[in-house]
Amino acid sequence: MIYIVRHGETDWNIGSRMQGHTDIPLNAKGREQARKIASHLKEIHLDIMYTSPLSRAYETARIITVHHKVPFITDVSLRERQFVDMEVKTY
Repeated sequence: MIYIVRHGETDWNIGSRMQGHTDIPLNAKGREQARKIASHLKEIHLDIMYTSPLSRAYETARIITVHHKVPFITDVSLRERQFVDMEVKTY
C-alpha cells in the first residue's frame, strides 16, 4: 500500500502564493497538521518514507517518522515543480 501525504501549511499557503522550489518552512498550523496525520497513521505499518528535500516536506516527514521510527529518504525528484517567475506571486 502506498500513502501520499502533502506537506503541512506554510505562510505562503495562507497568502495563496506559488511556492515551487522556494523553500518556505511549515508554520505552527502546518506542524500541528503533521502531528495529526502522524497520529492518524500510528496504527498503520510503514516500511519507509520518501520526501522532497524542501523544508516543508522534510519537516512533515520527520514529524511523521518520529511516531513510526521508520527511515525516510530525501529525493530531489520529489520537489514541487519550479515556477520560475510565478513563484512568490499570488494565484
